[in-house]
Amino acid sequence: MRLFILLVGLLLVGGVNGQTFKLNDLFVGGTYQTHTYRIPALEVTTKGTVIAVCDARRDNGKDLPGNIDLVMRRSFDHGNSWEPMRVILDLTEKHGCGDPSLVVDRITGRIFCFYAYAPLGISIRNAQPGNNSADDPTTQHVQYIFSDDDGTSWSEPIDLNPWLKAKEWEGLFASSGHGIQTRSGRLLQPLVIKYDQKGDGTFQTHARNAYSDDHGKTWNVGSPVGLQVGETKVVELSDGTVMQNMRNRKIRYRSVSLSEDGGNSFNAMTRDSTLIGPRCNASITRFKSVWEGDAYNMMVFSNPASQQGRMNMTLRFSFDDATTWPLSLPIYEGPSAYSSVIRLYDGGLGLLFENGKESPYEKISFVKIPKTELDSILQSEAILKRPGFTPYYYHRSHQFGLLPDTEDEVIFLGNSISDGAEWHEYLQDSRMKNRGISGDVTRGVLMRLNDITRIKPAKVFLLIGINDLARGKHTKEVINNHRKIYEQIKAESPDTQLYVQSLLPVNNFFGKFSGHTSKSDSVAIVNKALKVMAREMGHTFVDLETAMKDNEGKLRKDLTEDGLHLNGRGYQVWVNLIKRYFDEP
Repeated sequence: MRLFILLVGLLLVGGVNGQTFKLNDLFVGGTYQTHTYRIPALEVTTKGTVIAVCDARRDNGKDLPGNIDLVMRRSFDHGNSWEPMRVILDLTEKHGCGDPSLVVDRITGRIFCFYAYAPLGISIRNAQPGNNSADDPTTQHVQYIFSDDDGTSWSEPIDLNPWLKAKEWEGLFASSGHGIQTRSGRLLQPLVIKYDQKGDGTFQTHARNAYSDDHGKTWNVGSPVGLQVGETKVVELSDGTVMQNMRNRKIRYRSVSLSEDGGNSFNAMTRDSTLIGPRCNASITRFKSVWEGDAYNMMVFSNPASQQGRMNMTLRFSFDDATTWPLSLPIYEGPSAYSSVIRLYDGGLGLLFENGKESPYEKISFVKIPKTELDSILQSEAILKRPGFTPYYYHRSHQFGLLPDTEDEVIFLGNSISDGAEWHEYLQDSRMKNRGISGDVTRGVLMRLNDITRIKPAKVFLLIGINDLARGKHTKEVINNHRKIYEQIKAESPDTQLYVQSLLPVNNFFGKFSGHTSKSDSVAIVNKALKVMAREMGHTFVDLETAMKDNEGKLRKDLTEDGLHLNGRGYQVWVNLIKRYFDEP
């Protein structure tokens, strides 16, 4: 290993609406015995360390084969400053490695760095089918190194050709940038496959994914994603669908395929004409709403947005799972090419991209958009409206999105009243899943409903609305949001049986939760409407109110300690009312 110290250059580049961003030159061609630095890969570790990796093309700027090593820089303060560059993989001059891609296992903390390994004189163009052994000298290989100490040290190379490569394929390599870990824990790394389809010496490429369901102990290869495509980028949508965004070899438009089984199989490739640009690798990432309590639900795409060639590095934002991209943010107008974009742990956005004055391959620079500036840009465009839910809401919804799915789940969906029960113990049934969140409202249920419908539960018991009323929402809004919930469940999970439970009565005797316990009249209005609407839409209405109210229409004092929430006796009444629904098919 060789240690280098690299001087960092800072430039200001144009943004939007007068916005400017620092361009931090991390890897500059012509320095430290390196002709050209290319192919940026960027990720953030479980500890918040930002890792930037790229090719160090020692002798010239060409792709493999050649004398190419992998170099890295790290930032421990969310991209504000960087440690000196160092080599993390140094092969002999007759062999090379390149096109790095980073994948972080956010459960174990392990960092994987995938790359293409080229034996002496071998490139993707002249690679042969070979024998699929780890030391096959006639083909190009997919290998990786890993780190368990936040990038301080790295393992010896591990060759994946014996795991992934079919004998008829001439070669394969990992798409650069970064892969992902899905909510199920699956690691996904996109691949590009070379094959001679016609047997006449001409080759084509197609895309697949390497995946691991055991934290990288074993790897498998999925089915084809797209044909005649190059590097691809993978992202998980809010409903768990995996989307593959691909560089098309023949046109300037990107192509897209979707997978509903975690990246095993994909639908037909379609063209995304909204993401126009040169035939160049891009990057895509999702700002999950569950990371740090923010209500972000957006995706960010980076590439040179130009029809005239590799120039004009731009970020584009989607707020509807990549269906539309209404906001563009120019970052650098000059020559630019490959890029990698991630969300930082301080809520900002990090972009690592190739750029220069005369050529896009002069240097690789990092741009950070701090959270405050990102908020300002988005809010000024009147696109992002962030609901002010509590950290507890996001903590719970995050857990729900990551918990494993089981067969024939029964979901209790609602606020603190559902949250407060041990349903699987009351009902002696492991299928019972508590998806209540204290303080939740109808809008909050709608925001996280995709995590419910995607698992296609057998039954959903819904109880929501009292917090809406306490916050001054009109009964009409509560009722309308209920209708939206019913419609979404029916559309996205048509076989799910929905049980609409009435709002509980309240009691102001205890002098607590006055904003809630003063809403007896509103509770009655909502319940009357819910009963009618549930039956009209073919759902089952469960009348909890009648069984729990006293002669004055208030919550029975023996069922509560505060006039709003239920004690043990209250939950027993509830359980007795719904037991009969579990005898239904």
